[in-house]
Amino acid sequence: MKSSYYIAVHTGKNYDHTEYARAAGVLANMLTGTLCSDNYENVLLKGAVEEVRNELEIGLVQNEQGWELVGECVVDCTGPGKMSLDKPALSKMLKGSPLNEWGDRLKVIKKAVPDV
Repeated sequence: MKSSYYIAVHTGKNYDHTEYARAAGVLANMLTGTLCSDNYENVLLKGAVEEVRNELEIGLVQNEQGWELVGECVVDCTGPGKMSLDKPALSKMLKGSPLNEWGDRLKVIKKAVPDV
């Protein structure tokens, strides 16, 4: 059975071209470190997991004040039965990461992606 999730991590901070590369690297490292196989198997996914695939994109999203740094990820999980992604555990891991320079401004959004 396949389960897919969309995850967005909003930093709550706007960036310009001079700060983007460094901050995007920090966010990418934080997300890839958190969205690793050990965390999926032991904390983030409920249910038996056979395979997990992440597709990660870091970019700037325009808002009313400027351009916010946002990380977006699609997580595809395959297993013998239904699986669920634990958003509270994911939020706690990201907010508690030593790489989190955004503190409590960090906002995590999770949505199930329907099968098509």
